[in-house]
Amino acid sequence: MTGTESHSLKRDVFLSFRGEDTRTRFTDHLYHALHQKAIDTFSDNDGLERGEAVWPGLKMGIQESRFAIVVLSEKYATSSWCLKEVAKIVKYCDLDRRRTVIPVFYHVQPNHVRNQSGTFGEPFTGAHKDQNVDTVNKWRNALTRVADIEPRWELKQGRHESDVIQEIVNKIFKELYERASKDLVGMDSRIKKIQSLVDECPSDDVCTIGIWGMGGIGKTTLARRFFQGMFDKFEASAFIGNVREEHEKNGMVHLQKRPLKILLNDDEGIHEHDDDMVTNILSQRLRFKKVFIIPDDVDKPEQIASLVGNWKNHYDWLGRGSKVIVTTRDKHLVMNYGQHYIYKVDKLDDDEALELLHQRAFDKNDDLDKYRELPIQVVEYANGHPLTLEVLSPYLKRKTVDAWSNILAELNKHPNDEPIHRTLQVSYYGLDKREKKIFLDIACFFKGEDLSRVKKILDCYRFHPTIGVKVLMEKCFITIASDKLWMHDLLQEFGQEIVYQESIDMLGKRSRLWNHKDARYVLENYEGTKAVKGIFLNLPENEELQLSEEKKMLEMKRIRLLKIHNLSLETLILLDLSNCEYLVEPSDFSRVPNLERLILKGCKRLSKIHPPIKKLKQLMLLNLKGCESLDSLPQGICFNSLETIILSGCTKLDRFPEIVGKMSHLSQLYLDGTAIKGLPTLAKHLRSLILLDLRDCKNLLSLLDFICSFTSLEIARKHRELGKIGETRCIKLGSLPKLPLNVKHVQAHDCPILKDKMTIWPSDKGFSFINCRKSVKAEGCLTHHPLPMPEEHIPTLFPKFIQDKIFYGGNLELRFPCARIPDWCIHLSSGSSKRIGLPEKDSGETWLGFALFVVFLIKKQETFMTVGTILSVTFTLVKVVLKIPLR
Repeated sequence: MTGTESHSLKRDVFLSFRGEDTRTRFTDHLYHALHQKAIDTFSDNDGLERGEAVWPGLKMGIQESRFAIVVLSEKYATSSWCLKEVAKIVKYCDLDRRRTVIPVFYHVQPNHVRNQSGTFGEPFTGAHKDQNVDTVNKWRNALTRVADIEPRWELKQGRHESDVIQEIVNKIFKELYERASKDLVGMDSRIKKIQSLVDECPSDDVCTIGIWGMGGIGKTTLARRFFQGMFDKFEASAFIGNVREEHEKNGMVHLQKRPLKILLNDDEGIHEHDDDMVTNILSQRLRFKKVFIIPDDVDKPEQIASLVGNWKNHYDWLGRGSKVIVTTRDKHLVMNYGQHYIYKVDKLDDDEALELLHQRAFDKNDDLDKYRELPIQVVEYANGHPLTLEVLSPYLKRKTVDAWSNILAELNKHPNDEPIHRTLQVSYYGLDKREKKIFLDIACFFKGEDLSRVKKILDCYRFHPTIGVKVLMEKCFITIASDKLWMHDLLQEFGQEIVYQESIDMLGKRSRLWNHKDARYVLENYEGTKAVKGIFLNLPENEELQLSEEKKMLEMKRIRLLKIHNLSLETLILLDLSNCEYLVEPSDFSRVPNLERLILKGCKRLSKIHPPIKKLKQLMLLNLKGCESLDSLPQGICFNSLETIILSGCTKLDRFPEIVGKMSHLSQLYLDGTAIKGLPTLAKHLRSLILLDLRDCKNLLSLLDFICSFTSLEIARKHRELGKIGETRCIKLGSLPKLPLNVKHVQAHDCPILKDKMTIWPSDKGFSFINCRKSVKAEGCLTHHPLPMPEEHIPTLFPKFIQDKIFYGGNLELRFPCARIPDWCIHLSSGSSKRIGLPEKDSGETWLGFALFVVFLIKKQETFMTVGTILSVTFTLVKVVLKIPLR
């Protein structure tokens, strides 16, 4: 019961229209009417910005659609895009007669379209007159052709749009049904058996019919085709697919809202916990309607009861003459509704199975004789199971006779296995590594999700999803309907079973966690390992997730998919996603308003931080160290509480974002290893900055405006001044100014344009210097090149110099040539030892530490800086002995 769909006709309808004329009115209503009938419709319904990059997608949509609805409005021809579409539509219809064009004349006369006259034709004498002549002629010919097509629909004054829409939808629905029924092997005989059960029901009675059978036997296909032939005989109809999965993932209320929306066009104001409310609405509002409802893939009696009432009261739920068809693998679920109204789906007989195999496994020109008995052996192996043949046929297609024999031998190695499971195994192992990953991701996370969104996600991991999805479709692992990804339940269960077998006993060692109980257990008990690639947690609204801040989930370093739904994150203060190598775009941070520390270091594929991060007013630490793909940050940031920003190693980041307002607490800014070129406008916003790291900023050109803006900077509770700027290996840095007196140290090692030198100037506030000497590795840091201090500066500068060194944790070593010991050195002694008394507690003196002067005479060495004498000084304090070597 599977079709011979052409690979080129994967969609049902393409909508061509001029957005400004009809997008929010007629076309919008038409699109939703088609969607309600599960008619797969391609439409630029989101108002995509037109551009050459969009055209291939539009062209593909036209090429893959059976129907093209052209909504010809008065200004349709003003759009060159619309004209390109209609020309392409006519071309493809000429190439394949299975395609159908449906013209809709929206307040425009067909004659004006045919002749490009009146207001409709004005663009051809105006806006398009400079276009290529051949192109314009193609447009004109296409419009003339479309205007002559019958049947057609005209919207004139007094004609209701809803009537026209209903007629168009019914026509398309009927034709799709008729075509599909012709293509489906064995469908007619099975439809007749269901129809006979319906006919046995009294016409005014509420009747529930069960369709049951094993997975993959064709229950859903059969029910959907029957629905397409019956829906217009009722006041309202609804096909409710994937009931079991929807109930498991989203709960009962979410499931009930589907028929409420389809049948009554109303699900507003209903929340996921309003069980009684939605049940009452359904039962009260459906009881006077003659409806046709198909709950598909039911596995619990309460699912039937919540949608159409239970077997005792469904007469009171639904209007007279209503019909319900339930598909299920469990016969007992429908027995109470009437044992005589149950149809067990028949297997394919040998002739039907052979016909299906020929459709799927062979091309028209294949020589079937050379395969001899092999197709019959395949049919015997499948044992009348349609899905087995569906999956096996693409695997056999275009294979040699020997390959067929080998595949059959492989399948028959395990005679006790169900044919479908063994077939799935063989087909799965025939996929390459990337295709397997895509299949498992879809089976566990993305069934029913938007195709373009999933492709974008998978593309971030370099899975080449366009190719992978195409292969999976060709091999019948997945299908696409209404731009969404789907797969058969058995295929989904097969994929999930593969993941389950990765680690039967330890959930944290499985690659994917989709069941909310499993995901919750791993997160709350911190059992995740490197094996975990993805977690989807859809938490019920009345449940809470308990995560301890002290514990970490850092073991899951290879996680690339993380989705947590219905989780209250308002109390979360720490989010650490370090080294998540597949993280490309983090989620909306507006859901974590109280976050204080955000750590994304080592996320090498992280390319974007979304603007909602600006809402994190409590954020104190932002660590993006090593995010090599990050090329920009949101503009207009203002983090009032932020103290530290770490952007070290963000090699593509070439500018720091503009700051709006004052970031009065930011004290540390790490920009080392970035592509930053300058910081011209930041200084006035960063008055508390005490550390700026610009090492390896190889594109940095100048710091003049930035440094000279600092005067007095406030940090924490004390008034201090900018103490240190590091800008090692800034190879393009061409100049540095004379620093403000509050700036003490600038380390500019390996900045070749600045040359190998040190600039020093004293003041009453201490020393300021720029150290442009060679690298630390070559000659050591400043503390190993103590500053020679002229004797005349010692009385005024030395105390301040010592205070600075203590405050910044520097080495207190100092060398200077001097003829005498400073007067303020109060403890003088010659010899090998000296006892120093510490100040009393209540003396009122502020004690900073010891300043030790050792005076010695150099007799042999010629220069002061080459002193090699080693002195050893021992401090004895109570029972603690500290031995400090001085070199």
